[in-house]
Amino acid sequence: MPQKARQNFVQNCKGLVVDIEQAKREGRLIIYMDEVCFSKRSLKLREWSTKNTNLTVDQKDVYVGYRSVIASMTEESGIGLIKIHDQACDG
Repeated sequence: MPQKARQNFVQNCKGLVVDIEQAKREGRLIIYMDEVCFSKRSLKLREWSTKNTNLTVDQKDVYVGYRSVIASMTEESGIGLIKIHDQACDG
């Protein structure tokens, strides 16, 4: 990371800490939220077939899909809203 970008990042982080401390002093509820994406692709490394036959793989057997999870939590209540989507969240 270039030096200027690093300085901006550090300054933004310090500003965020100040804002969070101010919100705590004002008694505001602070909700932490993040998105996590899950996908799974797996192929067997070894398999066997009878003589003079080819192995076939059905895509449905090796690809189980994609899930995007948005979760929230607070210091007071722990885990809050959890929402699961079949695709990435963009809004």
